[in-house]
Amino acid sequence: MIAKFLGLCALTLPVGKDNAGMPVGLQMLAGPWQDAKLLAMGQAIENELGTGLEILGQPPAV
Repeated sequence: MIAKFLGLCALTLPVGKDNAGMPVGLQMLAGPWQDAKLLAMGQAIENELGTGLEILGQPPAV
């Protein structure tokens, strides 16, 4: 992942499903040592959209 190579922080959140029912994610990047800021932004988004389980539902049983 290029973010790790560049020393950036990265966070990916589920934000919905596409027309085929596949999960869609949002990836956010922040500068080095900005973990707390990135997690706070992720928490704010999750507070608005819901958790991964609320958005995507339970994973199928294998």
